[in-house]
Formats: sequence, C-alpha cells, structure tokens
Amino acid sequence: MILIIGYGNSLRGDDAVGLQIAQAMSQSLKSSDIHVLIANQLMPELVDPIHTAALVVFIDACIGSVPGEVRHENVEPQEEVGSFTHNVSPASLLGAARSLYGTVPAGVLISIVGSQFNYACELSPELQRRLPNITDQVKEIIESSAKVQVYEEFEHA
Repeated sequence: MILIIGYGNSLRGDDAVGLQIAQAMSQSLKSSDIHVLIANQLMPELVDPIHTAALVVFIDACIGSVPGEVRHENVEPQEEVGSFTHNVSPASLLGAARSLYGTVPAGVLISIVGSQFNYACELSPELQRRLPNITDQVKEIIESSAKVQVYEEFEHA
C-alpha cells in the first residue's frame, strides 16, 4: 500500500499546499492500494497507518526562493529521544514505526516552496496559478518512487 499524507495549516496561506495537493490526488486516484490522509500537522497517531504501508509520501510546504518549486528527498527513519509529541517529523514517524512495529516503509518527503505564510485562507496567486503543474510533478515523483501509475490523467481547467 502507498500512503500519501498531505499536511499543513489551511489558515496560513501557502502552508496549505500539501493539503490541497493531497485533496486533488484523493479525488482522482486510480488504485485502491493508495490511501490519502490529510492532516493539519504530523501527529504520533499516524504511526499506525504508516507501519502498514510499503511507501509513505509526505507532502508539505517549505520556505525557499522560487515559489512553486517542487523538491523531494528520501526520508530515513530517525529514533527520537525524549518527547515525541512536539517535534513530530516524517523521519521520527518512520523511526517510531520501526520501534513499535518492527517495520519501516520507504519514505519520501515532497516539499513545495511557498511565498506567503501569513494568515490567509487561500494559496498565494503564484501557487494558485501553478497548482495543476505542481500536482503533476508530485504525481510523477510518487510514480517514480513507487513504480506505479498513481491516478488517471485528467484535464486541468
């Protein structure tokens, strides 16, 4: 199973891009073996669905100089020392899956550069304009990581 987790704050402008991409993907999934979760933030409770996945894809916003740039990196499990409730990261979730269940799925973090993280209920005009292209890039990264077709092709408005 492939687990896609889009996360971010829907009240902080471009921080919601991970949520919006995951939402778009969930509406056009091709395979029943792909599950999408949408979260405001990463929480320890996500370890349960993570440990059953073969691949976990985390989608989030980041700060950078080119709005709409899509970055990705493999995530290696990291054992957390101390409190696990305040600094939950993709690496710590994979580490917790290994510690608690003895399984570690492959992990990929896809980060989209935003330009506006102030209080706002919409993405910045730059990201709104680029959202279809960003979604396609995310799909390609997931497909190359999982070596599967993620969802049906569809026309962008």
